[in-house]
Amino acid sequence: MTALDIEKPGPAQSQVERMSDAEFVTPAVDIAETAEAFLFSFDMPGVQSQDVDVNIENGVLLVEARPRTIGQDDRAYLLREHRPVGYRRSFTLNVPVAVDAIHAELKNGELLLRVPKAESLKARRIAVKTA
Repeated sequence: MTALDIEKPGPAQSQVERMSDAEFVTPAVDIAETAEAFLFSFDMPGVQSQDVDVNIENGVLLVEARPRTIGQDDRAYLLREHRPVGYRRSFTLNVPVAVDAIHAELKNGELLLRVPKAESLKARRIAVKTA
């Protein structure tokens, strides 16, 4: 068993989902693991930091973003091919993490998350003393 349950989006997940008049897509993500943390890099063009929610509950990491322009446009369009989309992705964490130490940063359409592992999981060197 790995530390994360990672599922690639299937055909149903990769298509746009319609939910409460907003559109959501599954963002592309790269995940790396170090001895200290899990590192996530999400592609989320078009969103600002205040549009992003990152939550961990019951071992599930949920990342959502809703650009403010969704559902807030009063124009009468003759043709509208460009629509802002929201993003939603979740992962089950199979190991304890340091929730209070999670760091999130949005830069140039890329959301970077550093999710530190709990202290009990970090590798340690145990000193052996002479009796």
